[in-house]
Amino acid sequence: MDREVWERVGVMALFPGISTPSGGFICLLLICLSTMALAPPPAFASRGVLQQALLFLEGEKPEKAFDVLASQEASLGGLSHYWSLRATARFRMGELDGAAEDFQRGLSLEPESADLWRNLGWTFHAMDRWKDGADAFQRALKVSQEGKDAYGLALCLFKAGDAVAAKEKMAEWLKADTPPDWLRLFVHASLTEGGIKPELLRQMEGLALESGSAEDWQLLASGLHMAGYTGRAALAFETAFFLKKPGPEDWQMLAGLYASAGLPHLAAGAMERAGLDAMDILPHLLAAGRYRDALLLLQKNGGPEAGMLAARLYRQAGDPSAALASLSGLKETPEVLYIKGLCFRELRRYSEARRVFALLAEEPGWDLRVKGLLSRIQAMEEAGVGESY
Repeated sequence: MDREVWERVGVMALFPGISTPSGGFICLLLICLSTMALAPPPAFASRGVLQQALLFLEGEKPEKAFDVLASQEASLGGLSHYWSLRATARFRMGELDGAAEDFQRGLSLEPESADLWRNLGWTFHAMDRWKDGADAFQRALKVSQEGKDAYGLALCLFKAGDAVAAKEKMAEWLKADTPPDWLRLFVHASLTEGGIKPELLRQMEGLALESGSAEDWQLLASGLHMAGYTGRAALAFETAFFLKKPGPEDWQMLAGLYASAGLPHLAAGAMERAGLDAMDILPHLLAAGRYRDALLLLQKNGGPEAGMLAARLYRQAGDPSAALASLSGLKETPEVLYIKGLCFRELRRYSEARRVFALLAEEPGWDLRVKGLLSRIQAMEEAGVGESY
């Protein structure tokens, strides 16, 4: 009831049966009117305090909102909306534990409030309490049956490490007009789970084109890469670079995509743009199976790694003599000795192989690795077998 209306009818409500004030009653009537003007009824007072607190919150003054509300706890503590506003003020003040407590006190008064459960869920999310957040969003979703609560639930599940459950929950709400944040969460969950479908890539491409966000283009690149489209993934990453200045980690990721797409020179250039040595692209080349490119890079930059990689490549090609030649001049580390021993064995130079493996057997951690090789070589020498096995 509006204040003006209440003041007009308040007297009749307080004194039923009195239609016209009598002369002897006028003083009492004036006192009553004065008292009523200073102290409106509880319903009106509640609305005034809550409205004032709301204005403070809208004005980014949560401390003042909390002070106003805290002073009226005795009279307003029976209202769920009171606790909701107070919890919101405490949340914005950074008092997350207090905010969660106040939202829960509001729920004790209105246990079927989707808004209160949802806000409690976001509070737990801000506290990294993923399980509690998921439980709160589940209660909100049960009441509201709205996608925004499914999103909150899926987000908490994802951050708790259950990407499969998060993906399943969001899949129920994905539509052509899916909100961007829901789609992004679904893509993150899919990437974590390890499965990207073409339809999802098309949706992500549409989102990236519409938003013009570097982050969306990078997310699309990750999805394309997982789906095996390394060339398109590199292009998506390049697009992101036009939208936002890339950092060293971005250049490194692009270098990996270039290497996987068979563009080692671009990969090396990207590593240099990252402020790193071109040699840092070597793991990407090896991971992409581009051994010849890795060998060329190593030979260009020199060092023992080139000889080691060349030896492995020559052995794979069935040329142990060339493999031995590539190891010439290298310090006889355990790794070099091991490859030499294998090459000697493949060339049926068993006495030299036995010598090398015997040296290795004295190295910590290598004795078990070469013990069987030594036994077989010795057995073959004793049997006079002239072929490798």
